[in-house]
Amino acid sequence: MLPICRVAQLDYWIDLASGAEVLLRADYSWKDDLFNDAENTPLLEQKAFGLLSVSASYRAAERWKVVAGIKNATDEIYLYSRFSQPGVGFIEGSFSRGREYYLTSEFRF
Repeated sequence: MLPICRVAQLDYWIDLASGAEVLLRADYSWKDDLFNDAENTPLLEQKAFGLLSVSASYRAAERWKVVAGIKNATDEIYLYSRFSQPGVGFIEGSFSRGREYYLTSEFRF
């Protein structure tokens, strides 16, 4: 059975009297249980998990904006990279970085 991935996004725009705009955004994705190899190696099994990311952006003019957000707001730890070489008994996996905060700014010339 193939893993199922569901994605939803919610945007809420607020127009301010000054002409500026605020965008509030939430993204959610869900991935079902999966194995990464034909042998279904238990160490490489990824249980189902959901990811939530949220952000707020402020644009005061067409030339600049500021965005603040949180990726993986629920701090899910999951395998995002896995490799198995059963002939030599080698198993490797890399885990997610967990919750991340960010702040970006943009200026267009």
